Amino acid sequence: MAPTPRYLVGAAEIGQMLGVGRQRVQQIINRRDFPKPYDELAMGKVWKRSAVEAWMRVDGRMDAPQPAPA
Repeated sequence: MAPTPRYLVGAAEIGQMLGVGRQRVQQIINRRDFPKPYDELAMGKVWKRSAVEAWMRVDGRMDAPQPAPA
C-alpha cells in the first residue's frame, strides 16, 4: 500500500495540528468556515494540509509564516 501523501490530512491529523480531541475535531470540521474536504475515502474525508493551515491562520490558531532572515 502506498503511503498517504503528506499534503493530505484526515481528522486525526487535524486533531494533532489543532491540539484537540476527536469530538472537538468533529465540531470544527462541520463549521461553515472550515475548508471543504478534498476527497472522501473509505476511511473518511481528507483535506489539503495547505487549506487547513490557511484556515488556522485566518481563525487565529496559527501564526502567519515569518519571512526568512536576510
